[in-house]
Amino acid sequence: MKHYESEKPLVAVVAPLHEHVHPNTGESLVLGPLEELFEILPVAIDKKRSLPDAITLKDIPKDKRDQVSIIITDGENGVQGEHMDMFPSAVGISNFGTGTDPIDITAANERGLIVCNTPEVLNRAAADMCLGLVLNLVNNTAHDNQWLRKGRWQEGRPPLHDDLRNKTVGIYGMGSIGNEVASRLCDLTGQDIHYHNRKEIPPQRLLPAFNTRAKYHSSLLELAKASDILICSARLNEGTRNSINTEVLKQLGANGCFVNIGRGEIHVEQDVVQALKNGTIKAAALDVHHEEGTAKENLYGLMDEFKLIATPHVASGTVWTRRQMGRLMIANALALYISGGKSFIRSVNAEQARHDHHKLEANIHSDDLVSRTQVRSL
Repeated sequence: MKHYESEKPLVAVVAPLHEHVHPNTGESLVLGPLEELFEILPVAIDKKRSLPDAITLKDIPKDKRDQVSIIITDGENGVQGEHMDMFPSAVGISNFGTGTDPIDITAANERGLIVCNTPEVLNRAAADMCLGLVLNLVNNTAHDNQWLRKGRWQEGRPPLHDDLRNKTVGIYGMGSIGNEVASRLCDLTGQDIHYHNRKEIPPQRLLPAFNTRAKYHSSLLELAKASDILICSARLNEGTRNSINTEVLKQLGANGCFVNIGRGEIHVEQDVVQALKNGTIKAAALDVHHEEGTAKENLYGLMDEFKLIATPHVASGTVWTRRQMGRLMIANALALYISGGKSFIRSVNAEQARHDHHKLEANIHSDDLVSRTQVRSL
C-alpha cells in the first residue's frame, strides 16, 4: 500500500474531531492523539461540520483518495455508500461514538468494510447525565433558578416540587447504558425498575443493584402506562424509529415526564412538543434531537416555560469519557490498518461484512504499530 508523504497511514476524517478539547488546558483529546499515528486528510461531506480546511470529495485528487486506508467519522456525520466509493483502498470505518445509525451499514457490508465503534466507555457518563436530567425535571431546578435570578425570592418561596422517591421509572432500551441508569434510579426511588426491550433479559445479565427488582413489559405502551418517568436509552433502528409518539405519551399521562438520551429519531419531535403544550405530559428532557447541529427554535418557548430541558447531545461529554472514546476509536483504526480490515477492537458488522464481501489481504508491514494496540481477529 502506497503511503502519503509522511509515511504514516492516511485516514480520511469526515467529523469535527477538533471540537473535543480539554476546557481548561485546550488539550486536543481526540484529534491530537490521532495525528501522532496517522496522516489526516480532512474531508467535508454534505455541508456537515468538519475539520478546519476540510476538502470536499470532488476536490480531493484521485491519487490521494487511493491512499486512504481508514475512514474516520462520528455519530452525527456518518458515511454513505457514495463516500465509501471515493476511497477504494479503505479497509474499514472507525466511528467516534457508539451510535452508527448515520453510517450505511448495508453499503459497508457490500464493500467488505468493517465498521467499528466505541461502546461501553461512555456508559457511566451517559447514565450520570440521565440522572441529572431526571433530578432537574422532578426538582424543577430550572424554574427555581430563574425565580432567584429574577429577584422573586423576596415575594416568597417558589412552588413545592415533586419527590423522586416513590416515582415509578420505566426504561425503554435496557442495554448497557440502560443498566447503569436503572441501577442508579432503583437506589434513589426505592421502587422496582420497569423496562421494555425486544425480549425479557435474564436477571443474571442485569446489574446486581436492581436485577431482582426489574419488571419487564412486553410493549412500550404498557411500559408508558406503568411509568411516572419514561426514559429512552434505546438504539435507533427501524423498530424504534418514531416509536415515542402521541399514543405512547398519552399513556405516560399528565403527571408523567419523558427523558431521551438514546437517539433523537426515536421520539417524534412534534408529538413531544404538542404533548408539552397541551398538557398530555408534564415535562421532558431531551439530550438528543432530530437534525442535530441545527438551531432548535421550536423548543425555546417550552424551555422558557420550564416544561422542557434540552441539551445539545452531551451525555458523554466529559473529559475522561471523550479521551477514552478517542483512544478506542484510534485503536480500532490501528487494528483495521494493521490487519487489512480483518481485526478490530469493537465492531458492529464484522460477521455480516465478512459474509457479504470477501476482501483480499492487504500487503501491510507495520510491526511498530502492532505493538501499540491489542486486536481481536474475526
